[in-house]
Amino acid sequence: MVRVYIDESGREHQDRDFIVGGVLARRRAALTARLRLLEQIWPFLTRPLHGAHLRQAGYLAKRWREWADAQDLTDPREGLRCTDMTPSEFVLWAWQQRLFSEHILFQSWLARSGASVAGPALMPAAFFRRVDESCLRASPPATDDIGALRDWAYAVDLYGSQSRAFQDLIWRDVQDLISDPALGYEVIIAVDDGALRAERDRYLQLLRAALTTAHRAGAKRARIQHRYILPPEGGGARPVSLRYQHLDPIPAGLRCELISFHSAGEAGDEIADLLLGRLRRCLRRGSIQGALGAVPIHLRRIPVTGLED
Repeated sequence: MVRVYIDESGREHQDRDFIVGGVLARRRAALTARLRLLEQIWPFLTRPLHGAHLRQAGYLAKRWREWADAQDLTDPREGLRCTDMTPSEFVLWAWQQRLFSEHILFQSWLARSGASVAGPALMPAAFFRRVDESCLRASPPATDDIGALRDWAYAVDLYGSQSRAFQDLIWRDVQDLISDPALGYEVIIAVDDGALRAERDRYLQLLRAALTTAHRAGAKRARIQHRYILPPEGGGARPVSLRYQHLDPIPAGLRCELISFHSAGEAGDEIADLLLGRLRRCLRRGSIQGALGAVPIHLRRIPVTGLED
């Protein structure tokens, strides 16, 4: 059964470039397998993956430290008979051999060994060492709240070139893994260039356009990430929880499911979250071609005035 995984990016009543879209998936097992590979490469990342967290140094630092503290960190070179390799040579070799577990364990061990962590290949170890030094000033908060982790990272002076380089590395790995035409999915985005910004049901209008296009493309089921919206019928500015009655009219034959991303997100939901933010930033710069370059797969862009590809 073909599914479409729906999410949005931006602030509905503030951002001109607010979009609603989704991933139209025909090979869901392939999406799941690809994200499991990411778990092997960076095992401290927790699922479901969320773009805002991956771009936050405080979150990455907290997660790595919790994971590293639970490991028996030793130098894996001896067990692999690689003692003649320098640290940089070893990490490059381990990566090429897809020895992801040994790679992350070695980077973590090296960070706590006191040895030099200079050089591009050892950038993760340099970041991990910086995390340990920052944690001497104050422990990270016992929460995954993005605001609290950002405040902690600033308070312990975690930000800087090492943090930015590691964030960029994580983000490149994520995008390289999920932006692969072999995964066989399409991306649908509904945009309005700010034309509906003053309308209370802006999100719902874009959502219906995305659902209609997805259904025409073969989707039989839609998973829609829960959010809060302004009551479309008016009557105040306080957001209300998105409900099934807000979705009507739904294309005949399309089954819609509202899901909680953090408690029930699956691979398609994660990929929708990770891709839409990147696409919105490309579209903000005014180039649909830039968006196509950012995601080298079939992209359907739906203008508010129609449902053409």
